[in-house]
Amino acid sequence: MVQDINAAGGKQSFLLQRIQELAGTSQQQRKQHRQAGADQVTLNSGQATQVTYDASLGVKEVSQQVDRLREMVLNTLREQGVATSIGTGDTEVDMEQLSVEEAQSLISKDGYFGVEQTSERIFQFAAGMIQAFPEHKDAVLEGFLGGFAEAEAAFGGALPEISYQTRDAFQVKMDEFLKQFA
Repeated sequence: MVQDINAAGGKQSFLLQRIQELAGTSQQQRKQHRQAGADQVTLNSGQATQVTYDASLGVKEVSQQVDRLREMVLNTLREQGVATSIGTGDTEVDMEQLSVEEAQSLISKDGYFGVEQTSERIFQFAAGMIQAFPEHKDAVLEGFLGGFAEAEAAFGGALPEISYQTRDAFQVKMDEFLKQFA
């Protein structure tokens, strides 16, 4: 499939095309996928709100929403017996003690969860799988794209901009890597 797209001189990369295809997956197809035994997480069974935050919200309101979300996530993790610390390479960060400044640092350009480092970790995992099992490269890509599309759907059809930037950075790396299989 990658070869077909590249040979046809298409302007879209393989990954972008698959994201668009998966985004068009019907609710019935997703239901069949779940019934086939796929893992699923339900975040909200009600109607999704399209706008998470916008300029009309003041700092206080956003801060309150973030605090409520944070506490909800922490309570869920505690109830499930999941640790509330996050590994960040050589260190760990306790989410219960994480300040706004620390969180911003983690997702900054050079941060552990920033676009570059996160896309590189995803790329290294996917490239390693493809190198070990080149005959399954399409399945590896489908897994990444399917997961991204499912996350997008779970969050009401839109993710934070950093998610798209990370996906795009991964896509550039993967497109370059896949040239060796063409």
